Amino acid sequence: MNANRLAAHETLELHELLASTTTSYTVCQSLRNSVTDPQLGNFIDQQGQVCQRHMQELQQLLSRSAFH
Repeated sequence: MNANRLAAHETLELHELLASTTTSYTVCQSLRNSVTDPQLGNFIDQQGQVCQRHMQELQQLLSRSAFH
């Protein structure tokens, strides 16, 4: 197998991480609409941005999989 390709178990683990991160992002978006405290709102916005960045990174890693 090519050293740059992900193994099947690595691909599955990345899919699990992506699903979890997507859920976290969705929760941030849902909570943001109901939060009135500015400090908490900023924190949730930052967490949502982190989730977005992580989702992009995970998708890039998954593109290296031989199993996608």
